[in-house]
Amino acid sequence: MSTRAMGLAFIALVAVLAPCAAQDAELAKQADARKLYDQAMATADLAARAGLLSQCLELDPKNVAARFALADCLWQQGNMAGSLVALAAARQAAADTPGGPWDARAAEAYAQSKQATGEARLQLLRTATALDPKLGDAWLDLAEEEWAQNLRTDAARSLQRARSLKVTIPAAWEERATEEFHRAYNAPLLIDTIRHYEVCVALSPGRQKAWFNLGNAYQDNGQLEKSAEAYKKALEIDPAYKRALWNLAIAQCSLDQPETALETVARYAKLADTPSEQRSAEDFSRSIAWRINQRRPGVVYLMDGDLWSARSGDPALTQIRLTEFGDISRAVLSPNRTIAACVRHGTDLVTWDLVLKRLREHRLPRTGTVLDMAWSPDSERIALVQAAGDGDSGDVFVLDPRTSPAEQTLALTEHGQAQGLAWSPDGKRLAYARAGDQPGLAVVTVDGKVEALLEKGSPGVAISKPRWSPTGAHIAYLQVRRDGSSSLWVVGTSGTDRPVQGSEVRGQQFQWTSTGRFVLYEQPAGPGLVGLYYADVQAGGSGEAGVDRSGLCFAASPGAKDEVAVAPQPEANAANLTNSVLLRVALPGRMPHAIIKLDETSYVADLGWDQRGELIGFIVGHLDPERRGQFEIVTVKPAPRTPDPQFLGRGVKPAAGVPKLLGLVPPAMGEEQRSGPTQGSETSSRGGNEGAPVGR
Repeated sequence: MSTRAMGLAFIALVAVLAPCAAQDAELAKQADARKLYDQAMATADLAARAGLLSQCLELDPKNVAARFALADCLWQQGNMAGSLVALAAARQAAADTPGGPWDARAAEAYAQSKQATGEARLQLLRTATALDPKLGDAWLDLAEEEWAQNLRTDAARSLQRARSLKVTIPAAWEERATEEFHRAYNAPLLIDTIRHYEVCVALSPGRQKAWFNLGNAYQDNGQLEKSAEAYKKALEIDPAYKRALWNLAIAQCSLDQPETALETVARYAKLADTPSEQRSAEDFSRSIAWRINQRRPGVVYLMDGDLWSARSGDPALTQIRLTEFGDISRAVLSPNRTIAACVRHGTDLVTWDLVLKRLREHRLPRTGTVLDMAWSPDSERIALVQAAGDGDSGDVFVLDPRTSPAEQTLALTEHGQAQGLAWSPDGKRLAYARAGDQPGLAVVTVDGKVEALLEKGSPGVAISKPRWSPTGAHIAYLQVRRDGSSSLWVVGTSGTDRPVQGSEVRGQQFQWTSTGRFVLYEQPAGPGLVGLYYADVQAGGSGEAGVDRSGLCFAASPGAKDEVAVAPQPEANAANLTNSVLLRVALPGRMPHAIIKLDETSYVADLGWDQRGELIGFIVGHLDPERRGQFEIVTVKPAPRTPDPQFLGRGVKPAAGVPKLLGLVPPAMGEEQRSGPTQGSETSSRGGNEGAPVGR
C-alpha cells in the first residue's frame, strides 16, 4: 500500500473512532455523576451533601434528581434564597414538575403569611409562590400585599399570574386599573406615563384604549417595537379600532416594514366610512408604495440655519426642510443616524428625530453658550460643554434626550474650565480639554469622578480637540500654540504608553481610522500646498497618503479597513483647474484610486460615509461664474470609477457658505413623512377624533 493510501486510511479510521471516543467520554462523566449523587444521598452532613451534589451537576447538568436534592439540602441548611434559585432551575429542567416536599412547604409558608403583616407577610407570600407557582390564591394575596406597599409593577405581575391560574379577581382591581389609566394620562414625564400604562394593562388586559395610549407613549419614547406590539394588543380586543390601525402602520414604517404597513393601511381603508378617511388611506398607501420602490439612503445636512434632507427618487422629495428656525449654529447626528442634536441661538438644545419626524426642546441646567457637544456611542446620551458666561470654556454635562428635564441632567465638572470633549468607545468615560490654572487632557467617568489628568499643558500651549481611538486604547489631541499653529499628539489611556508626537497640523482637522491604528491629518507639503498624512500608532512614525493640493476634504471609512475618501480642493482663483476628483486611499501609503471625476470647475466641499462604509455622500461646489453659488448633493459607491452617481438634490448656496454635511442616513429615514402624524391618546371620558389625521 502506498504512503498516500495509508494516510487516507488513517484519516478515515480517525473519522470513525472520534465520535465513539467522545460518546465514551460522555458516558464516563455520567457514570461519575451517578456515583457522586449516590454518595451525596448517603451522606448525613448537609454541607458535604451540597458539595457532592454541586460536583454531580458540573458533570451532568441534566440530572434533575440532583437539582431537586440540592434545593432540598439548601433549604434544610436554612439557605432559603439559594434553595429557591436551585428549585427554579430544577423545575425548568423537569418541565415544571414540583417533586419532593415543596407543596407542603409552600402551604406552610402561605398559612404563616395569614398571621403576619408588612414586610414579613410579603416575604412569606413570595416564598410560598416560589415553592409552588400554581398556588393561585397566594399569588392574589401577594398582589394585594405588593399593592399595599406601593410596589405597583410587582403587584401587576403577581395579578397576571393569579389570573393565568383562573383565580377569581375582585372588582377592586378594575378600579385600580382605572386609577393607573388616569395617572398615566396626566403624568408630567413620559417615563412615568409608560410605567402607569404598563401597570394598567397588566391589571386590566381588556382595555383597548389603555393599550392604544401605551403604544403612543412607547412611540414617543422611541421604543418602536413595543409600540407596535401595544397597538396589536388593542386590535386583538377591537379589530375595528381604526386609530390603532393607523398608528400601527406608522410604527411599522418606522421599523422599516413597509410591506406589512401597506397591509395594515388596507385594513384601515376597509373600515373607513368617510371620504376624508378614504383619501388619507390612499395617500398613506401611495407614500408607503413610494418608500418600497425607492429604498435608497438619504443625506442630512445643515444649510441656512436649518436641517435639510435629500433622497433620490421622487423629484418633489429631492430636498426637504426638516426645521424652520433659521438659527441653528451647530448640529451633530447620532451614531445610529436617527436623531440630530442642534444648538439654536448658541444656547438652546433641540433634537430632531428622523424616524418619528418629531422635534423636542430640552431644558439645560443653566443659561450659557454651548461650546461643544457629542453623542454617546449608544446614541442614548448627549454630553455638552456649556459656558457660564461669555468665556471660551465651561462645564461638562450629560443628559438623556428622551427624558431630560434640567434637574436630571448630570454635571461632571464644576470649575468652568472644560473645552472640547469626546466619549470613550464603551460610553463609560469622557475626555475633555481642561483650561485654567491646570490645563491639560483630563478623563472623567460619567458618574463625575475624575480618573486622571493624562497630559499636562505647558505655558503658551493649549490642549484642544481630544478624539478617542475606536479601540479605546489611545486619545489623539492637538497642542495649539499662541501663534495659532498646532501639532498632533497621541497618548495611551492606560498611562503606560509614551506620547506620540506628530508634525504640524493644518486647519486643526484630524480623524482616526476605523481600526484605531492610524490618525489622519493635513500637513503643509510645500509652498501653498497641503497633503494628507497619517501617524501610525502601532508601528510608530508617520507617512504621506499621496495627495497634495491647495486644500483637502477627507473622511475615514467606518468599515473594517483603514481607508479614507479624500478630495483635493482647487484654489478659488486658480486659472487652470484639473484633477477635481474624489479618491479612495488605503493605508498605509498605497496608491489612491479614483472613484469619480468632476469637471474642471467643480470641487467636493464636504463628504461623509454611511455606517457600513458602503456609500459616500458629498456636496459639490462650483467656481465658474455661471454656476457659482450653486451646489449638488451626490452619493456614490466607493468602488473605483463609479459609473452611476446618484444626484439627490440641487440648490443655491447660502451666503454663509456651502451646506454642512451631517451624515448619510439608512433607507426610509431621510425623506419627508407624508403619511401624517400619529393619532393622539384617548381617555375614558374623551374619545378623541376618530377621523383621518389632520395635524398634531
